[in-house]
Amino acid sequence: MSLHGGLSSVGSEGSEKINRSRDIPRPFVIKPPLDTKEAYLPGERLSFDLVLMGKIKDYLPYFIVIFKELSQAGLGRGRRELKVDILPCAR
Repeated sequence: MSLHGGLSSVGSEGSEKINRSRDIPRPFVIKPPLDTKEAYLPGERLSFDLVLMGKIKDYLPYFIVIFKELSQAGLGRGRRELKVDILPCAR
């Protein structure tokens, strides 16, 4: 299974039709912060949770690489670099 295939497949029998849909459920959730803040100043912390479900948990190292690369590419207007602290937590 490729990373892309693993991220986009539901994996249940008879799911061929839903696999072609753009609205299929994904086996991961990015939980945003509880506050409603939309802008962050340099040095301020933006925290979020990444929840991986089922077999996709095996792909945690890929998510770590993705977030590290995203930090180098930058976020927001002006694409400012950011520091990423990854704290894995198994539940």
